[in-house]
Amino acid sequence: MNNNPWTAAETVARLARGRTVVVGQGESMLPLYPAGTVLVIERVAWSQLRAGMTVIYEREGGLAGEMVGHVLTTQEARGWVAQGLNNDDPDDMRVTPGNYVGTVVAAFRRVTPGGDPATLLAADMPRGAMMRAALDQGGVARGRPTKTGSLGSME
Repeated sequence: MNNNPWTAAETVARLARGRTVVVGQGESMLPLYPAGTVLVIERVAWSQLRAGMTVIYEREGGLAGEMVGHVLTTQEARGWVAQGLNNDDPDDMRVTPGNYVGTVVAAFRRVTPGGDPATLLAADMPRGAMMRAALDQGGVARGRPTKTGSLGSME
């Protein structure tokens, strides 16, 4: 087995119906997720969304299918306020039931020599626990459960 983030993400995506695998790009979620991070998203019920979760939503006025992945901060009457971790200001658009695509439940990237393997994989586990792990050079996952909050994505 090789150190392939796409294959690892597909494996996690198959654990639950309705999950999708996408590749993030941009710098808005640095340092947590650099461009090229492979994300697994799942459509969580709107009523279950909470501040701190990273969600994917469609950008209004952008190209068809253009999506943004940012962290929810505050719920307002017109929707959730979201912001990239590396951005100074929150997004102008609100996340609404109409543009909400899903929530990031796992994220993978290739391990690089000298890198921090704890940021490679974060996959959802039962009862809200999170699994953080790394694929070693042979492609074998190593990790430990944690009580880390929701995962990040990027624009």
